[in-house]
Amino acid sequence: MKVLSRKICFIPVLKDMKEGVPVTISKKSMKWIPWLLVLPVVIIRGFTTLYPILMTVRNSFFDIKILSGINEFCGIQNYLKIFRSQSAYIYTFYSDFCSSINDIPCNIRRRSCSDIKYEI
Repeated sequence: MKVLSRKICFIPVLKDMKEGVPVTISKKSMKWIPWLLVLPVVIIRGFTTLYPILMTVRNSFFDIKILSGINEFCGIQNYLKIFRSQSAYIYTFYSDFCSSINDIPCNIRRRSCSDIKYEI
């Protein structure tokens, strides 16, 4: 019994290929492939960066009380309250200063731990 085999090519570019002839793909047709591979990372990174920023700006126009569940629109009243209040400046300076002082020992400890050479 004789079995007939037939080559079927589902990819239109490859159907005209001949055996023993090298296939060349132009650089012009391959320019979109790196962009296609990077696109998912750009979309995810853009979403995870822009969404928190946009939500922060949106929430800054609301008087949000999380425990009571109150979300009242107050416009620019929050900004006016910050710029008029002397204690807001002092609190901001104090929290930034404490954060900076706390970061110095953490960075020194992190750098000293990363310089350790392990021998086996």
